Amino acid sequence: MTLRWPDDAALAPAPPPPAAGAPIVRAPGSGGRAKCWPRTHWLQLAAGLAAGAAAADRPLAVLVGPVEAERDDPRAWPWPTAVSFLADLPLPVVAARLAAAAVFVGNDSGTTHLAAMLGAPTVALFGPTDPAVWAPTGPRVRVLGGGDPTAVVDVAAVGAAVLALG
Repeated sequence: MTLRWPDDAALAPAPPPPAAGAPIVRAPGSGGRAKCWPRTHWLQLAAGLAAGAAAADRPLAVLVGPVEAERDDPRAWPWPTAVSFLADLPLPVVAARLAAAAVFVGNDSGTTHLAAMLGAPTVALFGPTDPAVWAPTGPRVRVLGGGDPTAVVDVAAVGAAVLALG
């Protein structure tokens, strides 16, 4: 049987659960600056995840792509906990890391769509764009925010979605 994506997404077999020790991967970049969740929120989320139940067996990783490295490189941010960085990786390696993530958290971006399509539990953060039009599809996707350029998704809501998915 050949599946047509995204129309047949519900027919795809469920991806296997993430392996023990699989990281929570965050991608703070996006092609559009207005789509990016604020740096302070990424840092607060890291602190909350490190202090919560997810910290026991879920290391925190940050995906650094060309846009992030050019604009506001997260490798220079004052992370409140230990994080590893996934940087300068070819796309097939990025895809493999996303597919193996315990949970992926990202802005409205191509990387978030890729994570969702690969079956990674995905928390998609939307700002000014409409998720009814642009939300990623996949078997385990939670979309937060969207459509209001002045609203910013609450850190606690993102943390709760990560814990629910992971």
